[in-house]
Amino acid sequence: MPIQHTTEFSATSEETIQKIATELSGSDRKYAIFKAVYSGGNRPKTAAAIVAIAALPNLTEQVVLQLATPMAHQQYFEKLKHEGRVAYKKHHHINAVKDKILRLAKNPAQLEKHVSSRTPRQTVLVKVDSRKRTEISVREIFIDDVEELKDVLDLKPSKMPALVPARLPEKIFKYGIASVLGNQGKFQDWGGEKNDLYSTHVTIGGRRISTAFALKGPAAAPPLTIAKLGKNGDQIPRLFSTTAEAFFVQGEGPIEEAVKEDMVAHAIKKSKETGKEILYGLIALEDSHRLRVRYASHFTEDSIPKHEPQTPKAKPAVAEVVAPTSPEPKSAETIEEVSAASSETPTT
Repeated sequence: MPIQHTTEFSATSEETIQKIATELSGSDRKYAIFKAVYSGGNRPKTAAAIVAIAALPNLTEQVVLQLATPMAHQQYFEKLKHEGRVAYKKHHHINAVKDKILRLAKNPAQLEKHVSSRTPRQTVLVKVDSRKRTEISVREIFIDDVEELKDVLDLKPSKMPALVPARLPEKIFKYGIASVLGNQGKFQDWGGEKNDLYSTHVTIGGRRISTAFALKGPAAAPPLTIAKLGKNGDQIPRLFSTTAEAFFVQGEGPIEEAVKEDMVAHAIKKSKETGKEILYGLIALEDSHRLRVRYASHFTEDSIPKHEPQTPKAKPAVAEVVAPTSPEPKSAETIEEVSAASSETPTT
């Protein structure tokens, strides 16, 4: 008689049930995707099938692929090829507890009371804080809210000139931001990093706030999607695992709405865990260029420490001006004047 192997999957643990339910509770689209994957029979479901089952406004096949892939990497379900297309399939051990996960995700009170059955109960002496418990609080912020970047306030996105180059190498942008904020030192990139830049020199609303940045250079072709944030689309979860209270994702191009939605979900989760207000924001093409114009001298290779490998030469950002075709004298608005007008005001 053949031996039948049995395995206890950690995915069915109470800890994992709570983890999945908490993430689904922060996003209607993730909830709809999970529910669709675990509906019906065992046949794998493509993005098109999930869209049809969910029937949720603004849930497109592209959004499904962007959100479901990181969920699959966290073992919420399986990602595979089915009839030549990307599809998602149930994990049987999670299917057994799917109803509990979905119920907790839709019931904040039950989710709050849910206690892991594997967490040992202990009697401990604690000091009780009689102050009212802080509610979950998250808020979207922009570069305009950062006191150290106040020089961008009078430069509106609609008034931006075309910059050359349109996109800077990630390393130059990183050291440019660090230089403006006053961070010194070497910021080494490596595969398992939680952020590209971590600064305690950010002031928002009159208060210094630890801030983590995730930056994407020209290697990630626009638009910026969740799948392009980290090898497994897991850069946002790693970003929010730091001790920061404010988080920015930057890319010199359009950024998909799904990226913002994922940041909101993780901000809610972190606020719930820490009892603090969590701030999040995007720095897309226009705001990236506003920074480069107002702080032009910082966004060059001169901001990179001497011991860092150098990137291709980058000059201060200038507006792209087309030379006149007639022999008449050039307009007084020359490239040099545009560059001078866009240079930063010296700060102390």
